[in-house]
Amino acid sequence: MKLLEIISEAESNSAAEAINNPKLEKVIEMCGQFIGEVRNNDIRKHGFYRGDDDFGLITKHQVKTSRIPIDTPREVQELVDDWFEEKFNRRFRSSSVFATSKRDQARCYGRSLYLFVPTDGYEYCWSPVYHDFYTHLGALKYEHTKQEIEQFLINGKYQTTGLQAAHDSGKEIMFTNCNYFLIKESYIPLLASYPAGKKLFKPVGH
Repeated sequence: MKLLEIISEAESNSAAEAINNPKLEKVIEMCGQFIGEVRNNDIRKHGFYRGDDDFGLITKHQVKTSRIPIDTPREVQELVDDWFEEKFNRRFRSSSVFATSKRDQARCYGRSLYLFVPTDGYEYCWSPVYHDFYTHLGALKYEHTKQEIEQFLINGKYQTTGLQAAHDSGKEIMFTNCNYFLIKESYIPLLASYPAGKKLFKPVGH
């Protein structure tokens, strides 16, 4: 199976044909850990979202293991990841994909909004203090010492448990050690009408 699989609307005569495919079954098969951990198994209401490029209806991706930061200087990211590795044995900033329960926030990071569903084996990390790492980083980008950056991270109270608390907080969450599916948010109501979709999405108001 390819690391990136794309189902494009253009490949089918209608949206209904495009989504009536085995990909939904794959999500159920490969993402049982996440579906089971989400409150009431309702990934639509209690899951996470991500803004990204316009890939298609349902796509499968691989988490990058050496992500190059766009805004954060590399030397700062190295210090941050050294701290994460010492504390959690994971370099979360450079080897994670980011998501949030806040749809409006997720929309700021891409052309399309997607429901984010990680495959089995994932690990995650989040801060109940910092809404968005880069926003709170502020002047630490250039002027602060290693000790001050480490204190910033300690103050963030980063943790690797409490998935639903992370959801309820609306804070940024980092997922690693997994692949992930992106399901275009605007098509979820239609997806939910298919047999596999009924297994995956709870009815509205459930």
